[in-house]
Amino acid sequence: MMMPDAGSAPPERLLVVVVGLRRFGLPLREVRGIQARGSAGATAAYRSGLIPVLEPRALGLAAEAPAAGRPAGQLVIVGAEGGEMALAVDGVEGLVDAGEVRALPELVAPFVRGVFRGIVLRPAGELLVVDTGALVSAAAAFLGGREAGEA
Repeated sequence: MMMPDAGSAPPERLLVVVVGLRRFGLPLREVRGIQARGSAGATAAYRSGLIPVLEPRALGLAAEAPAAGRPAGQLVIVGAEGGEMALAVDGVEGLVDAGEVRALPELVAPFVRGVFRGIVLRPAGELLVVDTGALVSAAAAFLGGREAGEA
């Protein structure tokens, strides 16, 4: 096992989540909890209140439908205390050490560049690393606009 140099930072731990056919990495330090998804809805019970639920497909992060026969999925709670949001995922695969998080290529769409911090290249395939702060902000703007349109 290779140990990091005294001057280098340890690798970042990521929670690997599945949405459709894609896998994403959420920085573990920004994950507040994981819970079973009770039903589809705009809010979820968390602690002593309700928090908004973000469907990644609504933001265009995964176009594929969940695989047939998959369970209802899980909610991954992210964000700062008092500003949490539940990210609806099809599944949670586990933890990985990210190693080097590389910048996204210049050709990536601006929206995507705003929601992802970078990419990790692994033998199992590429893993996009979510910028949870940017995702929560984008989702709040999206959900606010959707509610304003419904009024």
